[in-house]
Amino acid sequence: MSEHLRTRALLALALTSGCDDELPPPTIEVWVVTAEGGDPFAGRRFDALTLEVAQGDRPPVRIERAIDDDFDLSIAFDGLTDSTRVRVHLEGPDDTLHGAPPAFVPVSAGGLVNLVVGPPARCQRVPDARLPTGRRQRPMVLADTFVLALGGVEGAEPRRGVTSVDLLRQRSVDDVSTMGALPALVGAGGAGVAAVYGAGRVALASELGAVRYDLGAREAREQPLSIHAGAGPTSVALSVGDAAVIIGGEAARATWITADERLLSIALAARRASAAAAAIGGVAIVAGGDAPDAPAAELLRPSRDSSEPFGETDGVRVGPALVAAGGRLWLVGGRGADGELRDDTILVLGCPDACRVEPGPTWADPREGAVAAGPYLVAGDRIDQMAPDGTLTEIARLTAPRRAPLVVPYESGVLAILGGEDAEGTPLRDIELCFPPELNPL
Repeated sequence: MSEHLRTRALLALALTSGCDDELPPPTIEVWVVTAEGGDPFAGRRFDALTLEVAQGDRPPVRIERAIDDDFDLSIAFDGLTDSTRVRVHLEGPDDTLHGAPPAFVPVSAGGLVNLVVGPPARCQRVPDARLPTGRRQRPMVLADTFVLALGGVEGAEPRRGVTSVDLLRQRSVDDVSTMGALPALVGAGGAGVAAVYGAGRVALASELGAVRYDLGAREAREQPLSIHAGAGPTSVALSVGDAAVIIGGEAARATWITADERLLSIALAARRASAAAAAIGGVAIVAGGDAPDAPAAELLRPSRDSSEPFGETDGVRVGPALVAAGGRLWLVGGRGADGELRDDTILVLGCPDACRVEPGPTWADPREGAVAAGPYLVAGDRIDQMAPDGTLTEIARLTAPRRAPLVVPYESGVLAILGGEDAEGTPLRDIELCFPPELNPL
C-alpha cells in the first residue's frame, strides 16, 4: 500500500454489475477519517474493525476483522442505484470510534466518501466544511447529501448568494451539479424559510420574495413561486413526503406544494408567525406562534382547503420546537407573551386520525433557539433525544452553544449540526458532527 493510503484507513467498496465484460468494476473509495480529516490511528491503537454495509432492502453484510494501523478492505456492492448505508466501528484497548456517512446512492457519490468517525456521545467540529460566510436567518435545507444555504442576512444587509456543503466529502462546495458557482438568487433573498420537494427542488419564502430553486436544472434554475401573501421569514417550512409546505407568516394561510408543482392554498384558524411544524402520517401539524388566541395546534392535509384546529389555546409561544417520537409530538420551548422562555410543554397525540393535546412534562432546562429534528432536540450546548414516553435523555454536548442551527439527522443516528447563532446573536459558520452513544442498527 502507498504511503498516502497509510495516512487514513481505506475501504474500497467494489460495485458489481450484471454485465459480462472485461472492465473491472468501479469502486467507491470510503476514507475513514477523523473530523479534522486526519488519521484515526494517530495517537491511538485499534485492533478490531467492524464494517457493515446495507443496500436497498437486502440484508446487511457484516465484516469483523482484526487490524493494525495499516489496512484496506474491499466489499462488493450489488447495485449502483440503491440507497446504501455504511457503518464503521473501531475498537481498541483505550479508544472506541464509530461513524457513518449519510445514506447515499453509489452512482451519485462521485467515487469518494469521507466517513468520519468519532468517540461515542461526543461532538466534533469539521474544519474543512465551514460555511463560507456567517449570516443570520439563512434558510438551509438538505437536498440529497448536500446542504444548500440560500440568502440570509449579513450585518444589516439581505444577501442573495447560494452555497452548499457536501456531507459525503465533508467540505464546502459551490455547486452540486457543475462544480461551478451556484447562481445567486434574483427574486428572493435575505431572511427566509425553505423546504425541499420533488426531485431536488427547493421552495423558498424570503423577505425579498418567493421562488422555486431547482438543483436539477442547468438553465432557468430559479422560477417565481406564487404562494400566499404574507409568507416570509416568520413562516415555517417543512417537507411532507415529496411535498413542501409553507405555513403562516403574516397571514392565516398556508401553501402546500406538490411534487408535480400544484400549489394548494389552505386557510388557517389563526395567523401563525414564528410557529413550529412537523410532519406525521402524511400530514402537517403546526403549533405555537405569536397569536394569543390561536388553538393549540392545527392539522393540514393537501385534500382540504382549511386546517383542522384542535386543543384549547396555548397562548403566545414564539419560536418553539416540535419533537417527534413514537407517533407523538412534543411542543417545547418558545417565549411567552411576557418574553420569558416557557418551560411548560404540550403533547400532541392521535394524529392524523384523532388529534388531541395533553399537558406534557415540564422542561426542566429551557433554552433559547431550540431546534427539533425527529426525536432529537438541539438547544444551547447539548443534544437530547426524546423517548416515546416523553422523557429526554442527553446524548451529546456541542462544542459550542448555538441557537437555531440546521440539524441533519443521518439514519445511523449521527447528527450534522450546521451554523446557527451564538448567545450574542453572532452568526456561526462552523459545522459539527455529533456521534450517538450507539449507532442505529442496519
